[in-house]
Amino acid sequence: MEDSRILNWRRWSPIRKSQVVVTGLGSLLTAAFVLGDALQITLPRNWLCNQLWGIGMLLEVPSEAVASFLGIWKTFPPWGFRALALSVNGILAFAVGTIFGLLISYRSRGEPYNSRSIHSFPWPSKGVRKNPAT
Repeated sequence: MEDSRILNWRRWSPIRKSQVVVTGLGSLLTAAFVLGDALQITLPRNWLCNQLWGIGMLLEVPSEAVASFLGIWKTFPPWGFRALALSVNGILAFAVGTIFGLLISYRSRGEPYNSRSIHSFPWPSKGVRKNPAT
């Protein structure tokens, strides 16, 4: 019942690959900081930990903007705010992955990747010989 065209990683477009990779990394990064915040993990005061704390603060900015836009900033429970942070950052990571994939496909092909037109390249493939009579 499985469709091998969907499950085969090699047949995926560069856009889809980057969407999956960037969304996964963005969600894992957000989940790690949300878990650290929920468990009240304290870090020593040094340069590296300050940089990590700054990254954690930057990850909260989009969800704070959404919560203040919706007017739920004061009444939202902490667990709900963490779930909102995961979902908002997942959506933003998906958008960044799409843009990154488009840049990759423009760089490698000069046009966006279209899996349906893979057999109609404007140049001949390596195995095709030109007719010597013409």
